[in-house]
Amino acid sequence: MQESTQRVLDMIKRARPKFTNEDLLDIYEDLTDLSANEFVEAMQPPKKPIKLGSPDDPNFIAFMEARNKLSMVKTSEYVTMLLKALDKRGLLGSYQLNASQTSSVAKFYEGLTRRLNPETIVSVALDMAAGRI
Repeated sequence: MQESTQRVLDMIKRARPKFTNEDLLDIYEDLTDLSANEFVEAMQPPKKPIKLGSPDDPNFIAFMEARNKLSMVKTSEYVTMLLKALDKRGLLGSYQLNASQTSSVAKFYEGLTRRLNPETIVSVALDMAAGRI
């Protein structure tokens, strides 16, 4: 995107933040280096970031699905099993969880995401639930 186009977009956003898509397409006719879809997308308000461990977090949803496959296992046993599985793969190092982080699967997940990539956690949890670990 050209710098001049970015300046125009910024001015439009400041001057009148609520345009209809038709308004935006009318304005778009004067801008040439963006496609119509890129322009409309550039004018949308920013999306709020997804909080780790929230119901909107796709990794947490997959993590909980893996947890639900082992529904007969107590939370404390699940935490222990997952920590062992992560350790077998050499992912934990010297990482320690305190007791308050293991009181629920959600707290456990949040604690792990401070140390590990959520996709890695989900991958190991799914492998464990499928019996591959």
